[in-house]
Amino acid sequence: MVPYETLNDTDVAEIPLLITFHTINFYFGIAGTLVNVLLLLIFLTYRLFVNKYKVLIILAVADSVNTIAVVLMGHNRVALYSEALEMLKVPMRTSWQCAIEPWMAVKLIGDLWPPIIHIIMGLERLLSIMTPVWYRKKMESRSLIVGTTTVGFVVISVAVGFAIAWIKDSEGYVEYYCGRKAAFSKPYGSYIYITNVFGYSLGFLLNFAAYGKAQMLRKSKNAMSHLRRIRYYLLISFCSTVLVSLPNIISLCSAWIKDVNNAVSKPAVWAMCFNSSLNLFVYIALNQDFRRRCLQLLKMRVKVTIKSPANAVHNAATMPTRNIIVASSFNFKIEMMPTQPHCPLSAASKE
Repeated sequence: MVPYETLNDTDVAEIPLLITFHTINFYFGIAGTLVNVLLLLIFLTYRLFVNKYKVLIILAVADSVNTIAVVLMGHNRVALYSEALEMLKVPMRTSWQCAIEPWMAVKLIGDLWPPIIHIIMGLERLLSIMTPVWYRKKMESRSLIVGTTTVGFVVISVAVGFAIAWIKDSEGYVEYYCGRKAAFSKPYGSYIYITNVFGYSLGFLLNFAAYGKAQMLRKSKNAMSHLRRIRYYLLISFCSTVLVSLPNIISLCSAWIKDVNNAVSKPAVWAMCFNSSLNLFVYIALNQDFRRRCLQLLKMRVKVTIKSPANAVHNAATMPTRNIIVASSFNFKIEMMPTQPHCPLSAASKE
């Protein structure tokens, strides 16, 4: 039987606001997931993009995991707080019980995977402009392999987190809402914050260095081709630094120095969702090939939409006409048939 703890008046007073925050998280997460699914469909339905943008496809998958985690967390927290508000008590759980919540592993992956991919993106762009010959021979055809190495980092990090939760399980009950610090310890939660701050910031610096080098070699045809890609890499990494790294610095300070008010800390999830949904629009704005593909898909959709009613009208108009023509032809044949002479019935037939 699960033990419960009675809430005090202060906790009860805060719950409606928490329900509001996590309801917004839930719907923001759904919106971000839909945007990332659309982005993946655009990438994966075009062979050229599959071959050319492998790292960006991996980033889109990681961002999708991140937004799905926000949906699951929002649903879990709304249900938890709603039950607490109704019963005026909350379940008491250990670190391991928190860790095995379905949304927790997804949230860890969504937190740890994108910043490492940003480092790979920045490193890839810098090497492509600094050592173009070596990059084409050694790296360009292996970008998928390099991208999938990020999965190894995430798997090891998540495994360490669950090991810590298992070891901590005997230490007693933790905060009932089961945050990452409660489930995996404060140092591990800080590790997640530092990974986000370091990963996005380093990715931005690497892309910025690549952009500066490409500007210096602007007259080179090779540099110009890389410059076009570096521009949207740089914008993505800059937005991630502002929208994710800075809020994680606040969370890091909150963990070790002083708690931050919910009105400051909770909207950080909204900024993260916005950041995970931003790439589609960056590619449309700065990637000519991607923009052309989107317009092509849109035109195809419009043609299908227009063609379907047109076919229906055409069929409705031609089918009766066809019947009239057939009927007219039939009548014409009947009228043109020679009349047969009248033969009187024989006596036998009369009988």
